[in-house]
Amino acid sequence: MADYYSVLLGAVGKLDPNTAESRRNTYDRARQAMAERLRAIEPQLPKPVVDVELEKFDQAVERVEAPYGGTGSVAAPPRRRIAVPIIAALAAVGVVIAVGLAALMFGPRIKRGPQAAQTASAPSVSYVYLRQPVYYRTTQPVGTILIDKSQRFIYVVLPNVVALRYGMGVGPECATAAGLYVISRKEEWPGRSASTIGQLRSLMAGASTNDPLGPRALYFGTDYRLHGTNAPLSIGGTLPVGCFAMLNEAISEFYDKAPAETRVVVMD
Repeated sequence: MADYYSVLLGAVGKLDPNTAESRRNTYDRARQAMAERLRAIEPQLPKPVVDVELEKFDQAVERVEAPYGGTGSVAAPPRRRIAVPIIAALAAVGVVIAVGLAALMFGPRIKRGPQAAQTASAPSVSYVYLRQPVYYRTTQPVGTILIDKSQRFIYVVLPNVVALRYGMGVGPECATAAGLYVISRKEEWPGRSASTIGQLRSLMAGASTNDPLGPRALYFGTDYRLHGTNAPLSIGGTLPVGCFAMLNEAISEFYDKAPAETRVVVMD
């Protein structure tokens, strides 16, 4: 579920000055950007889905504003109850990308210290390769991971003819992969050195960007795996090493949410 409250709370905490007007401007800009992004998704999302997400955003604003007496609340239109369970479920799981879009809108008027420098790889990658809900028709069951090698996309099947789409790069290890598999195991920091000295150096360095396979890997079949990359601009193309590479943020999400025995279908 989209955690608008945490995003808004962090943004408000960095406002200087933190006044009712500055908070209201932040909420307004974020809400407008969210609405524009949601309505621009192709194929177009049903209006009730957009309304559900905006209602969640407005509720998060009310929570953030509670300690201030509600003086900076966004001037949102009256909310309508959406009594369609299927649409509500779709909105909850299929439009999480709005959180990141809202957060990006806060930047221009927030003072950031040196420690807040952007380190994530996603902003340097084309929007088309970032996680986003798309219309997707398939006979595969919900939860299946579909890897389309020719299109350079990975899809996670959701209910109601929707999938979450992620960009990927293809390395030589997976050039011949095709067919149905299941996730057999997971590994943290698969690209780190196997030597004791190398492991100690990596641990002391923390989440090092020098790991060519990123922070996590999911294995399926005999020789294949999903993993991260220290070269995010390679997403959408061909990699010199590795198998199916995703943005580090995306593979970390897969590592947390995809259990063993998850179906993986690789298509040419």
